[in-house]
Amino acid sequence: MVGSLEQILESAQANAAHGRRQEARKAYEDACCMAMVGDGEATPMLQAIAALGFASLVLQEVGAWPELLGKGLDDVLLDALEANRDVVPRNRTLEGQLLLLRSRALFAKPKKDATCIDAALEARREASDLILEGAVEALPWSVVQIESLLRDIVDAGTVMLPLSEETLIARLGDLGGGPEAAEHVSTLFDEWAQPGQVAGEAEMTLRDFFERFLKVAKRFERAVDKAPCAAPCDGGLPEGSSQLEKELVALVSRDGAGKWSAKAVELQGKGFSDATAESVKASWRGMAPKLRKTIDTDAPMACGHSCSTCPTKDECQLHDALKDIEDM
Repeated sequence: MVGSLEQILESAQANAAHGRRQEARKAYEDACCMAMVGDGEATPMLQAIAALGFASLVLQEVGAWPELLGKGLDDVLLDALEANRDVVPRNRTLEGQLLLLRSRALFAKPKKDATCIDAALEARREASDLILEGAVEALPWSVVQIESLLRDIVDAGTVMLPLSEETLIARLGDLGGGPEAAEHVSTLFDEWAQPGQVAGEAEMTLRDFFERFLKVAKRFERAVDKAPCAAPCDGGLPEGSSQLEKELVALVSRDGAGKWSAKAVELQGKGFSDATAESVKASWRGMAPKLRKTIDTDAPMACGHSCSTCPTKDECQLHDALKDIEDM
């Protein structure tokens, strides 16, 4: 198939949506092979989409076990999983989906032995944990917020009635998050709810939901739970950078690039008496490529945050200032 990796994946998804399974499978297979040989467009996300699409179709065919470039279905999924585990910030939901499908692939593998079955069971267990963590991570409610609500329930001694999924989502709607939050609550409800007394309909109390939410949320560091960043933006400058460079990055993150004369005056007031519009502009152009590398990889900075997790990311001007770095 001729085309870019994204075009092939779009074709695969369109074919699958219209019920053209064989065409979809062939397109996903081509996309997997492109990703496996290191196609320049093959981001970890695209590799995962290709592997998930291909594996899900193959596993619907009884007895099918194709090999791609000498690798079985379980290893194709493992390669995609390992590529995505190196991505920052981590996508736990995607990792869980890859593990869940790999578990199915291991169970379907011809001539599987005890080791293979153990690996399938472990992958399924880990997938369940990651999918729960992914749903909890995506919800915009902080641990402090939910702890406060749970404390109010406990202190009031309120008798909690079991709620259906629809009712629970409606009750939690006041916390914000909209339809996307409702989708994540539904994922958690499916895992946590128990059969009720009426026709076996699944249900759970609000207190139970809060307690389970907190148990998962405290297993890892969520962006919404991080303390506000009091440190000025350093853009991920390497160790050994001068104080002038650090001050300049903070100014650009606050005000954007340009207005070099004003920045020079402010730097002079901070003790950099030799700062001029020309020297400040030259310093910015010199350090910008180093900043771009850190920001593009979303690497952690000295404060502990990355760009994607920084509490001030909506106000930061650094990204806009680096957009034209290729022209510098």
